Amino acid sequence: MDPASIIGLTIAIQQLLTGIYSFSSGVHEAKTEIKQLCGELLILKAALEHVRFNLELGHTDNPNSAEDASPLLKPSNFLTPEFMQMISLTSTLLDELLARLQIKDGRFKSSLQRLAWPIMKDDVKRYTARMQRIASWFMLVTTSDNVAISRESYLKIQSIQLQLQKQQEMQEDKHTLDLKQSIREWLAPCDPYPFYQKFLELFHKDTGGWFLDHIFNDWIDKIDSSMLWLRGKPGVGKTTLLAATIHRLQAPAMLTSDKCMAYFFCSFTDHESQDLSNIIGSFLVQLCEANPQLWNILIARYSHAKGSSQHQQLRRLSNTDLERLLTNLLDQCSHVTLVIDALNEGKEPSKLFDFLERLAQGNNKLRIVISSTEELGTTCTSLRTTVVSMDHDQTSTDIQTYIDTWLNNQDDLHNLPSGLKAEIKDVLQKKSGGVFRWVQCQLETLSVQRTPNDIRRALRDVPRTLEKTYRDILLRIREEDVELAKQTLTWVAFAAFALKPLTLRELNEAVIIGDQYVEIDDDRRLLRPEILLRICGSLIRYNSSTTEVTLSHSSVWNFLTSAELCYSDANEFYIEIRDMENSVIRRCLNYLLQPAFSSGVCGDWGLKKRLHDWPLLEYIGGTFIYHLDFVYLGDDSLVELLLQFFSTHSLPNGGNFGAWIEAFNPKTSINIEQSTPLYYASRFGLLRIVRLILETDGTRMLEMPGGVLGSTPLHVAAWQGQEEVVEELLRAGANAKETNFAGESGLLWACRFGFETIAKKLRQAGATLDGLEASMGTQPTTRQCDLCNLSH
Repeated sequence: MDPASIIGLTIAIQQLLTGIYSFSSGVHEAKTEIKQLCGELLILKAALEHVRFNLELGHTDNPNSAEDASPLLKPSNFLTPEFMQMISLTSTLLDELLARLQIKDGRFKSSLQRLAWPIMKDDVKRYTARMQRIASWFMLVTTSDNVAISRESYLKIQSIQLQLQKQQEMQEDKHTLDLKQSIREWLAPCDPYPFYQKFLELFHKDTGGWFLDHIFNDWIDKIDSSMLWLRGKPGVGKTTLLAATIHRLQAPAMLTSDKCMAYFFCSFTDHESQDLSNIIGSFLVQLCEANPQLWNILIARYSHAKGSSQHQQLRRLSNTDLERLLTNLLDQCSHVTLVIDALNEGKEPSKLFDFLERLAQGNNKLRIVISSTEELGTTCTSLRTTVVSMDHDQTSTDIQTYIDTWLNNQDDLHNLPSGLKAEIKDVLQKKSGGVFRWVQCQLETLSVQRTPNDIRRALRDVPRTLEKTYRDILLRIREEDVELAKQTLTWVAFAAFALKPLTLRELNEAVIIGDQYVEIDDDRRLLRPEILLRICGSLIRYNSSTTEVTLSHSSVWNFLTSAELCYSDANEFYIEIRDMENSVIRRCLNYLLQPAFSSGVCGDWGLKKRLHDWPLLEYIGGTFIYHLDFVYLGDDSLVELLLQFFSTHSLPNGGNFGAWIEAFNPKTSINIEQSTPLYYASRFGLLRIVRLILETDGTRMLEMPGGVLGSTPLHVAAWQGQEEVVEELLRAGANAKETNFAGESGLLWACRFGFETIAKKLRQAGATLDGLEASMGTQPTTRQCDLCNLSH
């Protein structure tokens, strides 16, 4: 056995450690997992160094050294097939970790750019367990002179290894792993695991037995009911109970070789989790990870979709295509359970029900578990369904356990006299109505009381419902804090309605922007960021790992936008959705029009400093484009402000408009100052904004090239498949024969991506491909030629 083989393994471990340490400084989550992984890697490295030391002693030419080594090393242990197999297994393990973390030459590539830890908690546990066994075996080999003991240990490890290989596809090469990661990013951009982990941690092991041990266990093996539907008021603990159900389904006794499951959590705080395409895509990927043979189906579909899309981001599949793929995968499985939490928080619950019904039709081996609020009636589905209503009778014992746990563990309450604890428990138990969220709010209120008398007074005045609890929280806000509270709730609610949550630093910047333009400086910024958390109390939640601030529960959003609040004595906090959108958009414009941005595009170093100095710029840069199409054009003052912002494009380096575009897409700084508002409105299909610009600015921007390739608004709209925008631009007189800097026309790209209607409209307007393919050195496919020859 050559010591060089061991050296190669220790170098691989050092690459992993260097990369992981670099990675850990860029993320907030998974700190514990990173520490565990590094610890086991160091132990494995030490074991391998011990083996190398013994091997080098065994290879020395000095007889005295060799003699000294003999007590440590029995050469027979290093000559066995088992030893060579363990070296191979170690190499495979390290190669897989390098691939999962996407480390090349000791440096992170795409993983660091995503700033998302790519290995789930359960996977880290499996990796560390394997490393522990391998390290133990190597230490045994170097200290034992009994080959039989080493062989017996090896066989045990080999047996475990084979099981793990079946689950984790240990034989995949780097190319396949990269391909699968690309498919995950393509089909499943929304990972449900963080939601699952978060709510499973909230589950108390002594609760939920009424459902898990009885109703669920009885249902799972039934053949006369394909759906189990958990219904209840907001705050009764449906999501936490469903997380425990998923955990139960993942138990070895439930998740056998012929059974698999997939789950998803819809959430009002996560825009992507509300989209049906992301739900189906997540199911597809999870089923393939549970049954590796299914990957071939997705790989084939991915390769087909990729086609000639090398020059732009791969387009998502339609819901119809995704559903067809999922049906295909389900047909290959024996028994599948799908779990979806909070259907009422999806974009279109009725479409979700229709989708589930189509899946279940003709597939009696498919089981579906869902949860929702009571607003979704049981008539939404025609499937054979077992409906479970979470009410006080069902959850009373769980509520009691929850209160006991809080009183015994919460710092501000666990030292209370036992008699006072009994009073708290009795009042909350009787008045909870089975709503955990109501109990939580009361306990949070009690925990800030100063004396036992204050606690008893609060107990006498506890509100009867969750809505009245929220109203009382709003009415307790001090007068001087009301405006800050209103702005905080508006921005956090908008973020829930928008694309992503705000961090606390971003929120602190957002709340100081006025409805009227005012220059922002440090004298206007809050001195203590945490003050917003104190003012709004139980209505918002701060995640210390991500620093994100969200509404604490979906019921808070429902209350803030409810008629009950609108007509109450706390109605100044009422949120009307259109007013909220316009208010935030106006404040975004006031922020983007700050003098600090008038210098326009500033390059990499300048952008880093600008993002540091202006904490909200990155958030607005990433989300503002998607809300422009919702601007209420009936508000003349808002339209005037928007046009003022667009007009800054004519300033040097694109002015304030260019500064925003650079923040929106930092990687594309080339030609930003030449890319007009009409170009970007056309690219993203903002039809109302396109019309506004054409009405107020005429055709001045109609033929101005923009983007890296110098495309006109018509060209980029055709490239992106924006059919209505293409029609509007042609109506305004756009040149259908235009080409970009590379000599490519919009018609060519419409043909390449299968946009039949756009290709037809462009040809009707005079576009042609004559001679273009020859100059590009490429020929369209037969399908593309058919599109290009559509008759008038």
